[in-house]
Amino acid sequence: MALTPSAREGLWQYHAQRFEQYREARDFPRALRELGHLSSLNEKRYAEELWLLRLAELAERHGYLETAWRAYHDAPVEPNLKVMDELRCLQKMGRHAAVLDLAASGAKLSRADRWDLKAAQAEAFLALGREGDAERIYQDLTARKTPMRYRLDAYYQLASLYYRLEDHRRARRFAEALQGNWPGSDEALYAVTLQEQAEDEAFLKRTSVWKRFAWVCYRNRAYQRSDHYFQKIADHADSLKERDRARYFLALTHTKREKPAVAAKVFQTALPELKTEFYKGLATFQYARTLLMNGQDREVVELVQSTSGKMKRDRWLRESMRLEILALRRLGDWSEFRTLAKRMKAVGANASLFDFYHRNGVIWSMQRHDPGRALYYLNKYRRPRMKLQQRQEANLWEGMIRWEEGDSDKAIQLWLEVANADPNHYFGLVARELLASNRHLYTDYFRQWARFEKEEKPSRELLQRLYYLAPDRNHRKRVASSLIEHLPALENRFTIDALSEAHPARRWAAVGQFAWAAKSLEAKHTSRETFHFLKASWHGLAGNAYRSISHGEILAKHYPRWVPHELLPQSIQQLVYPIAFGDIIESQASRQDVDPYLLLAIIREESRFNQFAKSGASARGLMQFIPSTAQSIAGELEDLQHFSLAHLYEPETAIALGARYVNNLMSNFEGKSLFTVAAYNAGEGAVNRWRTFSGETNPVHFVWDVTYEETKNYCQKVLRAYHHYKRVYENESAIQVPELTAR
Repeated sequence: MALTPSAREGLWQYHAQRFEQYREARDFPRALRELGHLSSLNEKRYAEELWLLRLAELAERHGYLETAWRAYHDAPVEPNLKVMDELRCLQKMGRHAAVLDLAASGAKLSRADRWDLKAAQAEAFLALGREGDAERIYQDLTARKTPMRYRLDAYYQLASLYYRLEDHRRARRFAEALQGNWPGSDEALYAVTLQEQAEDEAFLKRTSVWKRFAWVCYRNRAYQRSDHYFQKIADHADSLKERDRARYFLALTHTKREKPAVAAKVFQTALPELKTEFYKGLATFQYARTLLMNGQDREVVELVQSTSGKMKRDRWLRESMRLEILALRRLGDWSEFRTLAKRMKAVGANASLFDFYHRNGVIWSMQRHDPGRALYYLNKYRRPRMKLQQRQEANLWEGMIRWEEGDSDKAIQLWLEVANADPNHYFGLVARELLASNRHLYTDYFRQWARFEKEEKPSRELLQRLYYLAPDRNHRKRVASSLIEHLPALENRFTIDALSEAHPARRWAAVGQFAWAAKSLEAKHTSRETFHFLKASWHGLAGNAYRSISHGEILAKHYPRWVPHELLPQSIQQLVYPIAFGDIIESQASRQDVDPYLLLAIIREESRFNQFAKSGASARGLMQFIPSTAQSIAGELEDLQHFSLAHLYEPETAIALGARYVNNLMSNFEGKSLFTVAAYNAGEGAVNRWRTFSGETNPVHFVWDVTYEETKNYCQKVLRAYHHYKRVYENESAIQVPELTAR
């Protein structure tokens, strides 16, 4: 008996819902069966509603690549939208001839997609033995306009191709271009290995080759290999400068390996042999640094003082004097520290060194419970044109100093200034926590509250003060509702309804093709706010968090800096702090017993969720591992016994390594996230040194004492992100502050 239209519709909806249930449950066979029912019910509707795309996405996710490719290929949509999905499936299947057919289809693609397709075409030609065709495309990809990811690979592929063709002249040209222009790249290191295997003995005995190979290996942290070439240069180079440079780096690699005791001995031996003033000064600084790393503080002071007469106004003397300041602090030699300023002036210390001296004076005075002296040094440290975050940090510290002096009202006023200026930065978050912990001492709160209740339109300044000092949730909620009225009214733009029903992007979003939706949307189609909101949302849903987050941050900047993030629409907060690679992170965090939000914060700041990221320091992948650390951690995991550096670009491997490493650091640092974050960036040795200056209990002191500018900024960024992740998804704070004695 034929079904009535309403019965057919009911049956259609039944199977459509069952499909969604099975898709969510990752039950591919049953989901596929439901798609079959839908197709047989109404083949025309099945095609019009693009159910083939749902089949393609589901099949690809479960590894049924032939089914996925066929579904993408047969889907009745514009070729330019589905080409990259087809390409992805064909590449995974190794269907090189089909890749070439796809490249020849003439589909109109975006610029980024054209680069992807061109690189895939060259790879396919190479795999099929059509080396001439591959050469032509790789030559095109070496052009300056080519994105670096494809350009560097093209240089390497051409070098490799020409060596196979025994055209050494052209092979050397491309290998040497990589080594000279991009020595820290993976491809430069691959080119070194390639030449070691392909070149003859005469070529490999050239000093110029040793220099290139040594520098590339050093930049890629392949220290055993760099030592081999630096030793050759030290033994055979004609130039004094080149020999001194090689000796210097032979010693420095021990410091890079966190072997300061060995490095100190090597520097001590090398110093008398160095003939050039530049490397003498540089090696003296590094020798003093290794002594400090070894805890030989008196030797640091004696070394720096003994060389100050010979190296007057030398840059490396000034750098060495930073080490002397730290050594004096650990020695507790306050009187020598007080007189050091005169000697600094005599040797031409610059403003940066005096800043460092005054910063140490501030914290040392506080540790000596001398707030008056701390304030003296802080005022010396302040400058008229300080950057915003430097002013924020100085105000935060002045608040703690005033508190120590017993002036709690002044302290609270200073912390309010910090919170009002930028409540979402690390210093603003610390100021807010200090206010929350000590707000009961602010005697003027209820008089200000009376003003709030009396005024019809209270000022933003009054509302901010009340918001950060509110004694309970009800007070804060009432103030927040008034504060929100001072925000731009943008929420009505954060919706797909701003697009017409006929817009292609809306159509793709409706069938779950979010990458296509994002690709179809252009800025001219809608308002800036709607454009960035939809782009961020769709890239996130498509699994492209590294693209989503940039649009989310642009969107957040439509609000003034003074707005606390918790007052922004929840959707914006989640776009700025997205949960990407969630299943992998949750699994590995549980396996290693670490906080998944800490992993998310580290990934966000390390790579912005770009799995192919590589830094100038040779750190790779989502969690930006350097090779030596990655190989060490991989040895602890049974699943990664066959680990190679290429695996760092795979999310599963990168996150597994990251979770294990964070677990190790948390164990070594008594579960303290601040020390763990700092060690993730700078190494355990550096963190243990900083702890000897600032102690174990005061996180704000520790951040002040971090001597690496990169690590100081890194700590602030990751701790800020960690806090916001905890707040957005768990309504908790991750900011740690010292317990101040009530005054």
